[in-house]
Amino acid sequence: MRLRGAILFGKESASLRAFVKELLSKARQIVLDLTDVTRIDSAGVGTLVGLFVSARNVGTVIKLSNPGNHANEILRITRLVTVSEIFSTTEETIASFTLSATRDSLGRRVSPLRTDAVQYSKVAGVLLDSQD
Repeated sequence: MRLRGAILFGKESASLRAFVKELLSKARQIVLDLTDVTRIDSAGVGTLVGLFVSARNVGTVIKLSNPGNHANEILRITRLVTVSEIFSTTEETIASFTLSATRDSLGRRVSPLRTDAVQYSKVAGVLLDSQD
């Protein structure tokens, strides 16, 4: 899922949370592409942490890709780099699911991530491109 814009307190964080939580019932592997994220505030960090916890609770793995300078700095300062794997490109992130015997956080085998279906939706100022 490609995120564009800011992940801030308010509609942006709430929309991201709702959208990803809906995906949690459909996907066991999620990539959050941060290429076009311009800013993340403390509520955005809290949202990401909450999503990682929710994902882990249902056996889904969330990995991050393409963090820009700002996003990378926020991830480093808040130590989110210790919570999720972060890759330079989306392709590397997707490959990491395939290469790693694909087991979720509960040890169950999961199917490789599909990359053929992409949906676009604009939610509260954050554009989300999602893998089905």
